[in-house]
Formats: sequence, C-alpha cells, structure tokens
Amino acid sequence: MKGREAIGLVALACAACCAAPLLALIGAAGAGAAIGFAVFGAVGLLGAAIAVPVWVRRRRQRCAVPEGPVLVQLGDLNSES
Repeated sequence: MKGREAIGLVALACAACCAAPLLALIGAAGAGAAIGFAVFGAVGLLGAAIAVPVWVRRRRQRCAVPEGPVLVQLGDLNSES
C-alpha cells in the first residue's frame, strides 16, 4: 500500500465510522433549535394572551363615555370669556 492509498483508506474509514455520530449531533442541534423556537413562540403567545386583555380593559376604562346625553356649550372661539 502506498502513501496516497493509505490516506484514502484512512479517510474512508473515518467517514464510515464518524458519519453517524456527526449526523446525530447535527440532528440534535436542529431538534434543539426547533424546540427552542416552539417554546419561545408559546411563551410569547402566552404573554400576549395575558397582556392584551389587561391593556384593552385599561384603555376602555380610560376612554369611558358617560351614559346619556352630554351638554355641550357652543360659543365663539374668537371671543374672550
């Protein structure tokens, strides 16, 4: 066996032996990223589900309209009162 053949054989053996663990590592990283994406999205939706009703309730209380007719006094804007 010559030098180039030995290097090729070693590279082939390394690829055959290490391919499965490397693919598993890449797959685990991808699965971890997908799980992290899903958890981050779920936490964001949960936060929005809690915050939006509170925000709407406060906004409605701040902008409350009185019941019944409201008296409005009309006048001249240019006159001094």
